[in-house]
Amino acid sequence: MKLLRPIFPTFLLLCCFGLSTPSSLQAQQFEHGGQYMDYLFADQPEYQQSLWSYIKVAAHSKNARKVEKRRHELVSTAFDIKKKVSRMVPYEQDGSLRDALATYFDLTYKVLKEDYAKIVDMEAIAEESYDDMEAYILAKEKANDKVDEAGEQLEAAQKAFAAAHGIELIVETSETDKKLQEASSVYHYYNQMYLIFFKSYKQEAYLLAAIESNDVNALIQNQNSLKSYALEGISKLDTFATYKGDPSMIVAGKEIMAFYLTEADEKVPVLANLYLMQDNMQKVQSSFEAIKPAKRTQGDVDQYNKAVADYNDAVKNFNETIESLNKERSKQLDNWNKTTERFIDTHVP
Repeated sequence: MKLLRPIFPTFLLLCCFGLSTPSSLQAQQFEHGGQYMDYLFADQPEYQQSLWSYIKVAAHSKNARKVEKRRHELVSTAFDIKKKVSRMVPYEQDGSLRDALATYFDLTYKVLKEDYAKIVDMEAIAEESYDDMEAYILAKEKANDKVDEAGEQLEAAQKAFAAAHGIELIVETSETDKKLQEASSVYHYYNQMYLIFFKSYKQEAYLLAAIESNDVNALIQNQNSLKSYALEGISKLDTFATYKGDPSMIVAGKEIMAFYLTEADEKVPVLANLYLMQDNMQKVQSSFEAIKPAKRTQGDVDQYNKAVADYNDAVKNFNETIESLNKERSKQLDNWNKTTERFIDTHVP
């Protein structure tokens, strides 16, 4: 899950003296451009804290209603700052920085209000297919990219304004900035891992549905796809570096891919054998019953008994395989879920 991260850096204004200008001060009362910039960005810490609050809730909470509440609060914060900035008068007839900041918050407001509203709707159906999940994650990343682009434009406007008004800037990254940047990095890494997992996870769901419906053709088809996706997943995981020395996501991903590969390679043939033995028994039974009892030979009886025995063995092996798969699947999914939770809890403060 990739969420919005901070875009513009915090600046130390070398020509500033003292604290931020009171909010009632008008632009013509600013003694220099640095003081004007200081006032213009006075609400930045509040917004960053609201953003960080939203990301922390989204990262650690299972309560969707609570996450949505924080998103709406963030939308309101962005809207209020946009209105306040828009009312500012230009500094020495230069409105470039004011307009760039207003544009940034206007876009942020729209992304959080409109784009993320659509993303929330997409989340409801994301697990229906791999394509839906990929589209859901891509929509989040595109929303983030929009804000990134606006932030780059804002940063350029800051530098241009400073150069035009003789202000020397030193970039300083706040602790909140660092946390937000780290969260963005964590979610980007996690999203890639999750898509690898989800592709095989969803394919196995189709395989299990084929078993449930006794569709041997669908079973074989989904077996081949599951094997292909599991091998693909292992290959992709081999290309990933650990996240800051933490290999847990790679290890858990490879373990569950190995389970899916074993399931497709070794277990599905056992399951498919039941359908073959069932079909064979039905044919033998039909032929056997078509023979009048008085005309049945020992060979006919032996063939029938063998078909029944083979079928019974196949049923026994089928049930045992299903039971073992269910236990191992539960173990692997539990390990994957706990690993991802620990990963996020560890790396998103």
